[in-house]
Amino acid sequence: MKLRALILGSGFYIQGHYAKGPLYLSRKREPWKQISLPERITAVLPKDDTQRNWTELAREVVSDILEEGNSSYQTFKDGWIYQEIILQ
Repeated sequence: MKLRALILGSGFYIQGHYAKGPLYLSRKREPWKQISLPERITAVLPKDDTQRNWTELAREVVSDILEEGNSSYQTFKDGWIYQEIILQ
C-alpha cells in the first residue's frame, strides 16, 4: 500500500505497510527524493507497528470527543452520513 498526497505539483509517498517504509518527496514535479522523517516525530512514536496505530487512533478519538478539531480520521457524523448514502 502506498500513501500519497499531491499538492500543487508537489507530493510525498511512503513505501511499505503501516507507513514504515522510506519517505519520498517531490517538489514542483521534480524526481522523487528519499528523505528522513524528522527525529522529533520518530522519537515520540511507539516502535511496535500495532501499538503505534492504536495509540494514534486513541489520540484522534480523544481529540474528536474533546472537539479539538485536529483529527484526520472520519468522524462519527461522517460515518452516519456515508451510511445514509449507502442505504439509499
